[in-house]
Amino acid sequence: MKQLILVRHGKAAISEETFEDVDRPLKLRGVRDSLSIAKTLKEKNITPSQITTSHAARACHTATIFAECLHFPLESVTITHKLYNANLKDLLDLIRQTANKISVHLLVGHNPTFTFATNAFLKEPIYDLPTTGVALLNFNVDKWEDISRDNLGHFELVFPKKE
Repeated sequence: MKQLILVRHGKAAISEETFEDVDRPLKLRGVRDSLSIAKTLKEKNITPSQITTSHAARACHTATIFAECLHFPLESVTITHKLYNANLKDLLDLIRQTANKISVHLLVGHNPTFTFATNAFLKEPIYDLPTTGVALLNFNVDKWEDISRDNLGHFELVFPKKE
């Protein structure tokens, strides 16, 4: 089995003249939601074999929170430019190139691509993967290159509580 965990970064500051988009930090709500959702995954006994994040500040901060909560070594988090402004094909290619020794791959990135990727595997599409929303997707395969809608087993969507 392969488990793919797609995490949309936490709520970020609105783009202003003071920040380039890539440098936008998490808002306090983004930090709180990331902690809450990461704790929920910990309660579900989720243990990532790999965490890969976009290089954007808001995604890196979200990935750091998840890594610390899930006891994943920070120095092993992979930071990539490939997840920032990625299109669906590029994201799916990156996922399918995951080493087969990895059983649980957690990725932190951006919309709309993460919503599109989630919908690529679900029979009933979702409208939006909200900030700090998580798609837990379990595939009945041995190789990442074989993941598809047809071999999706159990899945779960975990969203932050609306305030």
